[in-house]
Amino acid sequence: FRQGIEKYLIQDWDGALNMFEKAKALEPNKPGETPGVKDNPSMILIDRCKIMKENPPGDDWDGVYVMTSK
Repeated sequence: FRQGIEKYLIQDWDGALNMFEKAKALEPNKPGETPGVKDNPSMILIDRCKIMKENPPGDDWDGVYVMTSK
């Protein structure tokens, strides 16, 4: 997970996706296995990486992700 964050912060979206996919398998709370769990940190960041890959934030990005819906 930490390696995924490091890659995320330098906008290496493919590298971050790879690391978060690996981390997803290690998450203690998994949808379909843990009652009431719909997602986990790795899954959330996988979705964010896909969004950022399609719409890169620019060179001055400070790592902040602005939610567009709740």
